[in-house]
Amino acid sequence: MAIRMHCVLKLIVIWIVSLGYTTCSNGIKSSQINLRHGKHIIAVPSQVLTAPYVLQCARNCHNRKTCTSFNFNEESKSCELIDENISHPLEVVDENSWVFGTTESHCSTEGDIYVCNCKESNPITQDCTVHGLGFSEGGTKTHNEFAASFYNPEREPSKARLGNDLGWVAFDDGSVPWNSWLQLDLGSDITVHRIDTQGCSGCSVKKWVTSFVLKYTLDQVVWCSYKENKTVQVFTGNSNSTGVKTNVMSHPFVARVLRLYPISLYDTEGGTAKIGLRVEVYGC
Repeated sequence: MAIRMHCVLKLIVIWIVSLGYTTCSNGIKSSQINLRHGKHIIAVPSQVLTAPYVLQCARNCHNRKTCTSFNFNEESKSCELIDENISHPLEVVDENSWVFGTTESHCSTEGDIYVCNCKESNPITQDCTVHGLGFSEGGTKTHNEFAASFYNPEREPSKARLGNDLGWVAFDDGSVPWNSWLQLDLGSDITVHRIDTQGCSGCSVKKWVTSFVLKYTLDQVVWCSYKENKTVQVFTGNSNSTGVKTNVMSHPFVARVLRLYPISLYDTEGGTAKIGLRVEVYGC
């Protein structure tokens, strides 16, 4: 009881100043909490839980790697967790019995609009074994987990399996770098640590990607670019059509769906650079 009262008193202080830091001996820890009593954000929550009080809801958000804000209903005790992938402005409305809270400084309210921008990934420490997610030849992923902006019918996205005799080939000639992408559905929220790439070994004309960038999402609505040192990271690709190029993330990130955007391509002797790609993703 004394511990809970101690936390409640600190919560009152946070409520008054709207910004604060608290650590309680029962393990509840929240940093940069901003609470708005009588407010509710209009958003599709990534997870809905039940919490006995608002500080527990804040703790639930804090414990979820991708959560940056939450709605808490003081009557029903409903705790709605909202993830960091929401980067478009959202409406904050007046609603009795609700409390809207944010836990990250890169999220802000401007009048009755809430804005949360994609932020650079932070190092994630997990007690898990990094492994291939099944996109390579013989892996568990089916053709439904592969997609692309467009493709040659004979070199469809599912041919992009690492070790496959062929590879994904797009119609695009590479003149517009951001015009093509290969999409991989991870199946659940996965911490991505590494990506391996190959070119197209079975193509009549040599094709491979020499550099690329990654985008990721949790809801396929808002896509965040993978960054390092606050700059979009351009990964070094392949130097031939058969070798495997490994790129390890300095800052592993959580994603549900991943997109690889080729930036530069190997230019064949005929001057017709084409995308040829095979991949495997590693995470846990």
